[in-house]
Amino acid sequence: TANGSSMLVHSIGSISSFHLSISPVFYVPHLSLSLISISQLSDSSFDVVFSSSHCVVQDRVSKRQIGIRRRVGE
Repeated sequence: TANGSSMLVHSIGSISSFHLSISPVFYVPHLSLSLISISQLSDSSFDVVFSSSHCVVQDRVSKRQIGIRRRVGE
């Protein structure tokens, strides 16, 4: 965590949708946000592109956009 304390992983699983499948993922019950590993996305054949205002995840082969998220905060 930001203050240096640790949190326990409750379980390990996977996530899947029509365009995305990632394994392993870790469930941490008291974590207030969902986090994703950029290197794990990259290892799963996805490209992650950052700009000053957005982050885009796209399939490396088809170049199909899987997700986009606007930057929040400074």
